[in-house]
Amino acid sequence: MYGLIDFVGTLVVIIGWVWLIVFQRREVDHLNRTTVDASDYTVRVLGIPPRTKERELAAHFAHITNEAVAEVNLAFKSAKAIQHYRMRGKIMKERIKCVQRIRYESSYNKAEVLERRRRRKIKKLLKERRKLTEQITLIDDVRKGNTKKSYDAIQAFVTFDTETGFLNAISSYQINWIRSFFFYPKHLFFGGNKLKLLQAPEPSTIIWENLEFSATSRFCRKCLTTFIASLAVLMSIYFTFLAKDFREELVKSMNAVCPDYLSGLTNSELRLLAEQNRSISHCYCSTLQPSEQWNEPMCVEYVKGAFKASAMNYGAGEYP
Repeated sequence: MYGLIDFVGTLVVIIGWVWLIVFQRREVDHLNRTTVDASDYTVRVLGIPPRTKERELAAHFAHITNEAVAEVNLAFKSAKAIQHYRMRGKIMKERIKCVQRIRYESSYNKAEVLERRRRRKIKKLLKERRKLTEQITLIDDVRKGNTKKSYDAIQAFVTFDTETGFLNAISSYQINWIRSFFFYPKHLFFGGNKLKLLQAPEPSTIIWENLEFSATSRFCRKCLTTFIASLAVLMSIYFTFLAKDFREELVKSMNAVCPDYLSGLTNSELRLLAEQNRSISHCYCSTLQPSEQWNEPMCVEYVKGAFKASAMNYGAGEYP
């Protein structure tokens, strides 16, 4: 009965999952047919020369498609500049909070007598504000130094006035691999470079600082992260089995069978025998209370081994 219930539940989940996939595809197709957005008129151009100008690219695609180009937006290699702006924004938020606290303390002290603690607090806040201001100035100097350098263009987004221009541009650059390698059309070259066209994504989904990373670079990073993750999994498996072996050895040594002739002896007699033969010390230590085991020098190793066995048992018990 339980097996049948489990089979039916699994079957329902699989059917629901397949239905969701089919429904999602139908819904995406329906939305694409009934809605118009910027990506329906915009192509993403890869492989452009570093010194590309917007007007030159607009003239090129207007000549290729015989359609007017509404706008051209270039993506530059400016990830560092974007990082500087983000860092500056975070520091500016901290500075605004600091200024608000200074205003609060100053207005609060006008109504009451200034205390030494209040004065020290305001002095500390002023010092913090000065430090944040210096950090902002330093970031601005670095950013201005980078701004003076001309950034290289890495991609372009070309928007046409009509959807026909978009379709003509995509179809013009859809050539087979033989022509792309050996017989690339001369009129499709731009600045001596072979261009690659794709449908542009939605503007809100573009992460501009990530555009400078090529597909090869992303593939290498994926391989590296996959290798590190696989290595971590293999190491965890290795240490799991190592912990299990260590635990079993400890448990076996601490739970060894005691000889039958020890069953009728008193604790004092067991202690004497254990002092003469340390291999049976666990038989004596197991008869004592935990507090007595710590006070007995002979049982210190026994207690440590039991503790290690319990710890390894807990650690290795998380895995099958």
